[in-house]
Amino acid sequence: MHIVHVIRDLDASSGGPSRSVPRLASIVAEKGGGEASLLFQNRGGPRADVEASAAQHIPLTGMSPWNGRASVNAALSALHRERPIDVIHSHGIWSLVNHWACRFARRHAIATVISPRGMLDRWCLRHKRIKKVLAMAAYQRGDLASADCLHATASHEAHAARELGLTTPCAIVPNGVDFDLDAESGSTAPARKKAVLFLGRLHPQKGLANLVHAWSQVEPSGWRCVIAGPDEVGHLAELKRLVAERGLADKFEFVGEVAGKEKGDLLRTCSLLVLPSYSENFGIAAAEALAHGLPVITTKGSPWRQVAEEDCGWWIDVGSEPLARALREATRESDAVLRDKGRRGQQLIEREFTWPSVAERMNRLYRWLLHQGPTPEFLA
Repeated sequence: MHIVHVIRDLDASSGGPSRSVPRLASIVAEKGGGEASLLFQNRGGPRADVEASAAQHIPLTGMSPWNGRASVNAALSALHRERPIDVIHSHGIWSLVNHWACRFARRHAIATVISPRGMLDRWCLRHKRIKKVLAMAAYQRGDLASADCLHATASHEAHAARELGLTTPCAIVPNGVDFDLDAESGSTAPARKKAVLFLGRLHPQKGLANLVHAWSQVEPSGWRCVIAGPDEVGHLAELKRLVAERGLADKFEFVGEVAGKEKGDLLRTCSLLVLPSYSENFGIAAAEALAHGLPVITTKGSPWRQVAEEDCGWWIDVGSEPLARALREATRESDAVLRDKGRRGQQLIEREFTWPSVAERMNRLYRWLLHQGPTPEFLA
């Protein structure tokens, strides 16, 4: 199989998909024995930190609304001539790069999968609503309706597609997590500090103002909060101002974007992860934290019901009051209780979210689309 993955960009500021999509493209090709290409717009920003990939990376440079369609068509045509494309998997919506790729697929009768990547969530649809209403009418609904399959990382995302009246088959396959239980539970693991970690983009969608308000209510003794991630829309300045107003400057540490060893060190030395988002498509930070043995506090705006069901964290309503209650409970737990929750989180990730298991499901989906395999049980 030759699978072409299309994403708007791989900029570090674009969040989880800029890291998970290259990993998906690579491991699906490795495990399925096929070929993968990754087409994206090179917008000149810092790239996400991604491992060496088995997928061929094809950056599109110098694109504009006037020449973008021609650039996408030329790149896809060259790939199709070199080796016929079996599936175009488009990650994200709204971007014209993705739209032009979907049009190319229709014109050449190529099977198409669209992963909305959380962009059909109600919160996201309300953000810049007028532009999205116009885009939905102009091209986006047509792309979604004509796709051979949608891909959701959780059931709530599939439900969001159905709420829009889309009847396209939808495969529910989570993102994967790189995981080594022996490495994470070894005797050389560093001691954990009384620190709550937030890991992700600094954007109003992430609910960080609620975190500051909740912290000011609880003020857990001896604990601090580490905020790690790139600033978006000037939200960092707003958060620092709010922290100062609440007299919490010595309790909050803003460390900027982290990757590689620096991110791993935070996940190994903090005691809890908090993800207080209004809306999360998947919440890769939660998965990474669980893989590292951190209990997770997250909201029902994320799909992580399992942290409550598996007793490896807290799944709470959105808002500062529920968050304050969870922080109060979590920071009063003993180290032994938090370690036990962390171990259960690792077992959950090992069972359901490793990259090999995700790759196996995605390859089954692609084969089904090409009439080379049975209907997958994870279709909704």
